[in-house]
Amino acid sequence: MPSTVVKSVSGSQCDALLEQAKNNGVNTDGIVPPDYYLKVPEGCIIFEYKDALTSAKVKESRNAEKLFADIKRIFFENDMGSHKGVTQLLDSAKAIQEGAFFFDNLENGSIIYPVLVVDNPVYSMRGMHTILEYMMRDECKRRGLRSETIKSDLSF
Repeated sequence: MPSTVVKSVSGSQCDALLEQAKNNGVNTDGIVPPDYYLKVPEGCIIFEYKDALTSAKVKESRNAEKLFADIKRIFFENDMGSHKGVTQLLDSAKAIQEGAFFFDNLENGSIIYPVLVVDNPVYSMRGMHTILEYMMRDECKRRGLRSETIKSDLSF
């Protein structure tokens, strides 16, 4: 992970930049700012925070399929189709790769370090981390994202 921070932008600052872009006539449809953003010499670190709990019903079921479905609902797409956590990180990664990340100017091919911040230690356990990492890689492939510019490990 890089150690030199070139620029730091909070979620509220990203929101202000988004509003400014809208006021300047920029099409911002589907663009959601990250919770936090750091620019580093070789690229950027994007953060999403998730306050998430697995329901007792899912835990008590001891059913892997139900657990995976719950993980997808919490970290990928909720029941209403809204992007959550990992998919929000990938939305930002896509915008960066397409040159549409107007929160900062990044060179094409910049390295992207996605960081998912979770408040429940269950989701940062080794096995759970691995499951989320594989799901993120699958989502990258499904979206056609250039995985060589997205740091291979989803960080927690």
